[in-house]
Amino acid sequence: MSALGMSRALLCPHRCPYPPRRTLERCYSKAVAAAPKTIEELRKRLPLGCAVLPPRIPDLRLPPALTPPPPRRKRGRPKGPRVFGPKRTVSTLNPAHISTVDWITVPSQFDFALKFTLADPNFAAPVKAKADRKAKQSTFAYNPPRRDVPFPKDIGGGFLYYYVPPDPSPLRALLQSGIRLRPTTEADPALFATSTDLLDPLGLPWHIPVWQFVCASGAMFPDVASHLHAEGLLSPAQLEQVATGIDNAYWTPHHTLALFHRGQEFPVRFEDGVLKGVHVMCDADGVLKPLRLLYSPLYATPWTTTEEGEVTAPWKGVGLARFERSTDPAHLAAGQRFLRIRLTKILVPPTLVAGEERGEVDARAELVRPTEGALVITGAVGETNSHEVKVWEQPVDDLHWPASWKRNMRLVQRAALDALWEMAV
Repeated sequence: MSALGMSRALLCPHRCPYPPRRTLERCYSKAVAAAPKTIEELRKRLPLGCAVLPPRIPDLRLPPALTPPPPRRKRGRPKGPRVFGPKRTVSTLNPAHISTVDWITVPSQFDFALKFTLADPNFAAPVKAKADRKAKQSTFAYNPPRRDVPFPKDIGGGFLYYYVPPDPSPLRALLQSGIRLRPTTEADPALFATSTDLLDPLGLPWHIPVWQFVCASGAMFPDVASHLHAEGLLSPAQLEQVATGIDNAYWTPHHTLALFHRGQEFPVRFEDGVLKGVHVMCDADGVLKPLRLLYSPLYATPWTTTEEGEVTAPWKGVGLARFERSTDPAHLAAGQRFLRIRLTKILVPPTLVAGEERGEVDARAELVRPTEGALVITGAVGETNSHEVKVWEQPVDDLHWPASWKRNMRLVQRAALDALWEMAV
């Protein structure tokens, strides 16, 4: 090697080999002994061939004062291989045939995968919409599609089973069916009957509905429909009915809620002040058509209206509510149909937010405080200085439409409220 080549080998780390180990050690130790305050100062004291930090020698590390902070961990699913636990195989989803071998361990992680023994890889479910991807095994998450919500740590294990709700309408019962998890302390099938289903963060049963197996998101569960068919829990005709029983497969993201009966509970955020993301499943000639309830103020009050004119609520918190028919004697005497909302359970206790935003606590906010077991109370919207409050109610027959609503919006709202009134409890 020429002298020019040797100089390049000692000075240029990109084109030629690194300098010998002793050269790196000597240069690095000499530079560190000068006590540089920053990495840039340390880099300037090194020869060009040693200026790539950290050097490729295991026992050479930056001083603690110069060690850069570790990179911030990104939110969401952690990187690297995931350990799914020792038992991830299910032989039956029929609650009448559950045995000890069907008890699965549920890890406190983002999600877990399962294999179903009776699933046929050649079975083709009537997927209504083209799936973007096809998984090799079904992946169950605690709060899909948010994979950053881990399962509770105190579950341990339990039994997965196919749930069919009691409903007089076969189509509604079919579309409300799905996979649920019932935690038990031991792998004993006798504990299944005395245990309760796993709840999600909103206090509702953790549930993977059957329409997810045959609609756009069916790629997450490639073998569940095949296993249910092999066990005789779902026939090909029922799978086809699920695929055609919903008017549109894309309306059903997880942040919306489908009401199949009037007494079904749904989550309410007090600070929103409006009813959001609720669809009424209206039966039209054997097809359930989702009708979206337009935003309606709940715990909103006119005295908490923002500068932009938005009517807000003075309380924040989360609860569960349900619709019910009005039993007001005045409504019954006049033959009028009114729907009301009752707060059945408080999940996050209400706290006052009006004082935080305005710098003062308004005593009128106590008039609309969310109370468990009571009807939803709202302020007299439209009268800024009014102290009056009233029960939230919506007339089914004589609706006062806002001028901004188009004709199709009025028809949808009228049909949704009429379907709610006729639904069974």
